[in-house]
Order: sequence, then structure tokens, then C-alpha cells
Amino acid sequence: MKDSFIPAFYPIQNYAGGSLTALERQWFKDMSSIRVGPAQLRLVRMKENACPYQTLTWPYPCVDQYREAEEDRSPYCLGWQLYNRVTCNGYIYKYRYFTSDSWTYTLASDVWGVSMAGNYNTYGGGGYILKFVRNRENAHLLLQELVKYDWINRQSRAVWLEFTLYNPNVNLFSYATLLVEFTELGGAFTWSKVQAFSPVLSLSSLSFIPLVCYAVCMVYYVYLPFNIIWNLSVFGLSSFIKKPWNIVDCLSIAIAYSALTTFVLRMENTYTAVEMFYDDKKTGANRFINYGHIVLWDNVFNTLLAILVFLSTLKILKILGYNKRFTEIIAVLTQAGKELLTFGILLVTLLFAFVSFAYLLFGSKLFGYNSLFNTSVSLVNTFIGRNKLRTLVDVSPMTAEFFYITYVTVVIMFMLTIFMSILNNSITAVRLQNAKHAVMFGMIKVLKKSVREVFEFFFPPRRKDLKEKKTEDVIAEDIDVKATLQSIRQSLARYENKVGIYVENKDISPINKSA
Repeated sequence: MKDSFIPAFYPIQNYAGGSLTALERQWFKDMSSIRVGPAQLRLVRMKENACPYQTLTWPYPCVDQYREAEEDRSPYCLGWQLYNRVTCNGYIYKYRYFTSDSWTYTLASDVWGVSMAGNYNTYGGGGYILKFVRNRENAHLLLQELVKYDWINRQSRAVWLEFTLYNPNVNLFSYATLLVEFTELGGAFTWSKVQAFSPVLSLSSLSFIPLVCYAVCMVYYVYLPFNIIWNLSVFGLSSFIKKPWNIVDCLSIAIAYSALTTFVLRMENTYTAVEMFYDDKKTGANRFINYGHIVLWDNVFNTLLAILVFLSTLKILKILGYNKRFTEIIAVLTQAGKELLTFGILLVTLLFAFVSFAYLLFGSKLFGYNSLFNTSVSLVNTFIGRNKLRTLVDVSPMTAEFFYITYVTVVIMFMLTIFMSILNNSITAVRLQNAKHAVMFGMIKVLKKSVREVFEFFFPPRRKDLKEKKTEDVIAEDIDVKATLQSIRQSLARYENKVGIYVENKDISPINKSA
């Protein structure tokens, strides 16, 4: 803190050693980002309790692992002394000690705090908070007083350093979080995260193409709910949900409107925080403005937007459904559906067994196996060739070799061979079925041929190209136009029959009424 953070957060010289002006000292050391309010230190701690084995440790107390419901929230005087309202709440006391407010717990709701997960545990959004001041000298005095009175002690479980910067060159906020976790075992873990987000959406900052994309997207998702309601009224709920693409449309609508709501909430909170910063500039206040909740809304919005783009991309498969090769792939997966389901259950069971085995063997020795999730990632990476056998052998030679050989033999060799056999049998069955029927697809080639004929109408081909075209027409194509048109006619007939049944059920037809 004293040698790295303070010189960077409160610069007094530029890179050439020249002195900075009072205005320039409001910037970060890189001279590209300005400080948005002060920084703050936030601490959470646990209370002392009696040890489970007092005969060995008495009278020394124990401090449990951090739990948000059981964290220490009591007010204290300096040095974590018992709180005395008369002594620790007076004007003279606060004037004498710069960190007098840092020994009183602050609720998460008072500082826009949100729970945060580190490498070791998850912590609440409140805590004992030290708010830094505007100048470098007083910041050093604050740190000296914290060290003198043992602000971070054995009961501390996590300490955050939080601050926000704004880069006007790219119109981005940067919310930085540096965390140190103190475990009940006596160790410490460090964790850091810097997240950038745009404060406001300005139409002047967008080019023409993004504006057109936004407009098309809004028009589409305004139209799509009405289309779904019409399909439901015509075909009914039972027929509607049988088509997978209708389910995809419903999910797209739900996620699109959820993303819009999240976007509005993020913009509203951002405007509120920016207004607070402007008010502090006018009044001279030194409030810490927590942008953590805005970052949270920004992450939720980006996640929903990613899912929406994924679902929209899936709709391309609906267009490819007219392609012969693509329909064969779908038919292969459909043909082997039951076998693949059984195989998937067996594979997941075996993977979970090996994940548990590896976690118990190497979890206490390697970071890549310190949790079930990290162990799963490490083992799944072997499917793409990212093997780390050397690290396993270094920590446990005998068990690592036995585990790795067993895992490769059973999962990678044996199970993948079964998977390929299931697909090969399904491919053979699908090809035999297709050989018995006329070619019903090839719509891509039909469209391609139509486009080529329109193009040749305006730009007639040369004699050499015309000769080659006639030669190509003689060659048999895998398109049966008659069968394709027959398929389209049958689809339209089924659609008309469904609409006719719906009309009869609603007694709309005037012939039915007169009868």
C-alpha cells in the first residue's frame, strides 16, 4: 500500500520527474484516467469463540471460518477495544484520531455493497470501512494509524481495496477490486479484478451500422410476440410446443425483454452515481461512490445478450434445414437418440467418479484440483490434448500414474470408441433409408439455379459458357424437382386442413351457421 498504491493513486511527479499541478494531481499515475471519488479499504472479521478442544488450547481462543450470517458487526474503539459511546463518539476523539469511523461496522445497503466471491470464500457487501482522503500526506497518516492500532489482526478474514477510474479518451469507467483473504489456517490468498464498463449510451458515439442493427433488433422483438400469439390462437398450445423453433422464439423473447430491463436498470444506477460524483465536485464532499452494483448489472446484461445472440444464431439452422447434407446430420442424431442418451448417462457417471477420485487424491496438493469444478476442467482438458501429467507425477508419482492410465483407458479410449460405434451404426441406417426414397430436398440448389437464371437474363453468358452450361444440364443432378414441389404441396395442404379445423371449431364459417 505505502510503496505501490499510494504513489500511483496520488501522483506528485510525471514520468520525467517534473512536478504536477493541482489539477494534474487529480489523475492517476498513468495520466490517462481520472480518479472518481476516493478509494476505500473494507474489512470483514469473525468473532473469537471457544476452541472445540479447550484442554489443548485454553485459554487461547479460536476464530472460525468466515460466514456472512455470523460475521462480527459490533462497534469498537481504536485497537478493537470495547465500544464506549461517551469515549469513542465524542468530537475530541474523532478530531484526534483520523480512523475513528473505521472501527464501526457499515451495512451493505448503506454503501451499495454486494456479496463478492474470492478464491477461498464468499463475503458480504458490508464491513469496517476506511475511506481515503484527497491528498497523499493524509493518506499516509491513515495507513500509519491503522498499522499502529492493529486494524488487520487474527480475526480478519478479508480486506478489499476498491477504487474507480474514468478514462475520457474512450469513455470508460474502470472499477478495480484488490482482495486479500485470510484463512482460518493462517494463510493468505490474493485476488484482483478490474472491470470496465461504459457509463452512458450516447447515440452520437455510435456509427450508422450499429444504429441500424439496434433498430432492426427492436422492430423484430416487437413483432415476434404478436406472431407467437397468432400461432397459438391458430394451432393451439399442444401443436405449438411440439415444434422446437417455437420454443426457441419464446426463450428469445423472454431473454430479450429481460436484457432490456437490465439495461435500463444499469443506465439508471449509472446516472445516479455520476450525479453523486458531480454533486461532490460542487459541494467538496468526499464520498466513496461504489460502482460494484453497476458492474453487477453490466455483467448480467452482457450474459443475457450473449445468450440472445446464441439463440439467434441457432435460427440459422432452421434455414439450413432445407439442405440435404444438414438434414442427414440431424437424422443421424435422431436415429441414435436413445443410444446416445444411455451413453451420455454412463459417461457422466464415469466422469463424476474419476473427478471425485482425482479431487481426493490431488486436491490438497495442486491448485488445478482444489475443487470439484477445477478438477472437472482439468480432466475435460485431456480430451483436447492439454495433459499435465508431469505435475501429477511430481506430487504423487505412484498414484498419479495409476490414475492417469486408468482414466485414459476407460474414458478416452473405451468410451469414445463406443461413441463412434453408435454414430457409425446410425449413419449406416440413415443412408439405407435415404436410398429407398426419392430425393426430396435440394432447395439450396434450386435457389442457386433460380438466381443464376435471373442473373443470366440481364447478363447473357458467352458462347463458351453456354456450351459448358448445356453440358452440366445433361449431367444428372441430385434434385428431384417434381418430388420437391410435391413436398411443398403436401405441407400447404396440411396447413390448410389445420386452419379449416380451427374455423369449424370456432363456428366462424357462415355455411356451418346456416346449417
